[in-house]
Amino acid sequence: MSDQNIYDILVNLWNNEKNTQELTEIPSEVLENLKTHVSNLKYKIKLTSKDSIERDVKMSEIEFLSKLIRSIFTLRYEKILLHILKNKTPSNMLPFEKQFYNYVSTAISEYRDLIDVISSKFTIPHVSPLQNYEVVVFLQDFPKIVGDDLREYGPFKTGDVAVLPRENARSLSKEGVVKRILLL
Repeated sequence: MSDQNIYDILVNLWNNEKNTQELTEIPSEVLENLKTHVSNLKYKIKLTSKDSIERDVKMSEIEFLSKLIRSIFTLRYEKILLHILKNKTPSNMLPFEKQFYNYVSTAISEYRDLIDVISSKFTIPHVSPLQNYEVVVFLQDFPKIVGDDLREYGPFKTGDVAVLPRENARSLSKEGVVKRILLL
């Protein structure tokens, strides 16, 4: 894939995300090609002298790509949140977006259930939104699992951040697969 082609594809993705209510399909090869392209840019930066124009141009390319990707995924997570609030499931989610969708959807569902309790009993229960879940970072690749809540999670790559049922997080932590992240 040529440099210009990756830019054209990303700009088209950004325009589609900006101008539609549904998530745009992002083929997996686009993200792989982007990763390869950025790796090549970083390698070329290492080979150029620190005060060269070529180095500055390549660094600017990486910065532009980073901003473009951030914008694309910000639009996507906003769409996912809107779908959740409307009790709809968006199509074309990437694996990490599905995890985000499941976590936020569960939290909102629990919140709605609490609203039902409050409105029927007129009391406010003291419940932590993450009381049954923990945030973890994966220290190694790990296959898909079925959590204690009977939802599917994964597969995971090293460095992935996920929200898992507490017992799953604890057992994976004991096995050295994940590191638990404490939220204040």
